Amino acid sequence: MIKVRIAPSPTGYLHVGTARTAIFNWLLARNQKGKFVLRIEDTDIKRSSQEMTQSIIDSLKWMGLNWDEGPILQCDRLENYKKNAEALIKTKLCDFCYCTEEDLKPRKQAALAEKKSWKCNRPCLSLPSDERQKWIMRPAAVRFFTESDGKVSFMDKLHGELTKDLHDIEDFVLMKSDGTPSYNFACVVDDHEMGITHILRGEDHISNTFKQIIIYKAFGWEPPVFIHVPMILGADRSKLSKRHGAVSVLEYRDKGILPETLVNFLALLGWSPGGDREVLSMEELISEFSLDKLGVTGSIFDYQKLEWMNGEHINRLSDDELLERIKNFSKLPTRILYSGESELRFNNHINSPASQDFSSTLLSEDDEYNKKVIALLKPRMKTLLDMESYFFVEPTEYDEKGAGKYLTQEGKQRLELLKTRLSELTEFSVENIEAVIRAIAGELGIGAGLLIHPLRLALTGKTVGPSLFHLVEVLGKERVMQRIEKTMEWIKPS
Repeated sequence: MIKVRIAPSPTGYLHVGTARTAIFNWLLARNQKGKFVLRIEDTDIKRSSQEMTQSIIDSLKWMGLNWDEGPILQCDRLENYKKNAEALIKTKLCDFCYCTEEDLKPRKQAALAEKKSWKCNRPCLSLPSDERQKWIMRPAAVRFFTESDGKVSFMDKLHGELTKDLHDIEDFVLMKSDGTPSYNFACVVDDHEMGITHILRGEDHISNTFKQIIIYKAFGWEPPVFIHVPMILGADRSKLSKRHGAVSVLEYRDKGILPETLVNFLALLGWSPGGDREVLSMEELISEFSLDKLGVTGSIFDYQKLEWMNGEHINRLSDDELLERIKNFSKLPTRILYSGESELRFNNHINSPASQDFSSTLLSEDDEYNKKVIALLKPRMKTLLDMESYFFVEPTEYDEKGAGKYLTQEGKQRLELLKTRLSELTEFSVENIEAVIRAIAGELGIGAGLLIHPLRLALTGKTVGPSLFHLVEVLGKERVMQRIEKTMEWIKPS
C-alpha cells in the first residue's frame, strides 16, 4: 500500500509551493487507496511556533486535504532520534563532534574559496589529552563523516538515476549540540519508521536526498521511491517569490478563492490530466492523478488564470450553494495581513471604511434578496469578494471621472425625470424599467446612455457593472428612489 506524507516546518505560513506538494501527495494517496500522513517538522525550536502549526493545519483543512495519520510532531520524537543516533555511532560511521561553528569556519571558507566541499578534520579528536578534556565539556553534536572516494546514487521517478561524488558532500551533522536532529537525519528516521513508501517533493530537495541515501545505507534500510517535481516559477520564469504569488494559502482564502479552485489550479502546475481539460472537480482530480502524468519542466504561476478558474468554479455552484459559501466567507475571523501586503483586495472593493463590519458589505438578512443579487452577479464573479457592496450598502462616493461627466445640473434634471417615471411603475420589472428609460430618451432626443450612466452612478457609485435594467429591478423601487434622491442632493448648484 502506498503511504505518503507532507512534512511542513512551522516557521511560516503554508505557501503555495508546499501546498502543491501536499496536493500531489494527497491525490496520489487517494487515487491508490493509500495513506496520507501529516508530519510537522518543528525541531527548529527558535523559529517554530504553535501559531504557524495551527495555520498549516487550518490551510490543509480548508483545502480539503484530510490526513489519515497525524499531525505528528517531531519534537515529540526527540528521544527516538537520539536512540537512532547512538545506534549509528556504534557503526563508527559517525561520532560526537565538539567543534563549534567558529572552530570549523576557517576550513569551510578555504573549501569555499577552492570551490570544494569541506571535510571535517576533526580537530576535537586530535588534540592533546589535556586540551581535549576542555573541549569535550562542550555540548556535542553527532557528525557523519562521509567518505572521500566513490559515488552515491539514487533513482528518481522523474529524473532517472542521479549521482554525486562523495568528495562533494561535506561531513554533515545528524544531531545538533542542542539535542535536536538535523533535517536530513530526522527525515530519514521518520520516513523509515512511519513506513513512507513514496517521497514526492520539490526538486530543490535533490541535494538533500544524496545525504539521506547515505543515512539509509548506513542503517541498512531500503529507501522509498523518490519523485522530485520541478519548481513553480513566476511569470518571468524566475523562482516563485512573494511578488509572483508565493503567499500563504490562507491569504488566497481571504481573497475569495474557493478551496477547490486552489487545489485544481496548483494541481495543474506540473501535472496534466491530458487533453485540454483545466477545470476539474476534486473527484476528477483524484480519479485522473498518476505519477506518469507529472511534467519535468517548471510551471508558471499565473494569478489571472487562477481568478479565471475561480470564476469557472463559482459558476458551477448553484445559487443556494454560492450563498452558503459567501455566508461562511463573511464569518471568517479578521483578515490576516500577510507580509508585503498592507491591505487585502476587499478593502479596495467597498465604498465604506475598511473598519466596517465585513459581513454587512456582502449580504442582506433577506436570503431571497441575496439570491437575486447572486443570480445577477454570478456570471461576472471571479472571487467571493465580487459580491458588489452597493447591493447592501449605499455608495458614499462616486467615481470622480464619471461624476464630472454625468452628475451635472443636466444630469440632475434627468435623474429627477427618471425618479418620477420609475416611481409610477406598479410592476418593477426589467421590461418595464427598460421601457421607461428608452421612452424618456426618445422624448428628450438623446441616447439611452445619457440616462443609463448617471442612473448607474447614482445607484452604485461606479461607471461599470451588470445590466442596469436588471440592477434596478434587483435593488427594488425603495432603494432606487432613495439613492436617486441622495445623489440629486449631492449635486451642487452650478
